Amino acid sequence: ATSSKQPETVRLVALGLLVQLSSSSTGQDLLTDNEARAFILASLDKDQPVSVQRKAALVMVNLVVAAARTLTATDDWDMCKLLQTAIAAGRDQGVRACMLGALWSAAMTGADSQLLWKRVPLREEV
Repeated sequence: ATSSKQPETVRLVALGLLVQLSSSSTGQDLLTDNEARAFILASLDKDQPVSVQRKAALVMVNLVVAAARTLTATDDWDMCKLLQTAIAAGRDQGVRACMLGALWSAAMTGADSQLLWKRVPLREEV
């Protein structure tokens, strides 16, 4: 597993692989992998190089769109927590714009947009 202590190049390669995996038909499986989610979240940290944050944002866009297709009212949707972190104020504006685009895409791809908007912590970050 790759951690935030690895050199930037190693993290970028690992995130590049996750971009490819997250865009595949089995990409949503990454949502249930605690280690993958932790790595993506750590890569979105404000203290990471912007290049790492932006690559992690690409993974997030793919995962958000994939998860939004199956979002239901009874879901404990971890993507909202990841989105909330990625959209947080003080983040690189390119990453923030990418995440807001992901949220927009989620709302437009069949997700219940009202259900997304009911997530108060997510709404407060927007």
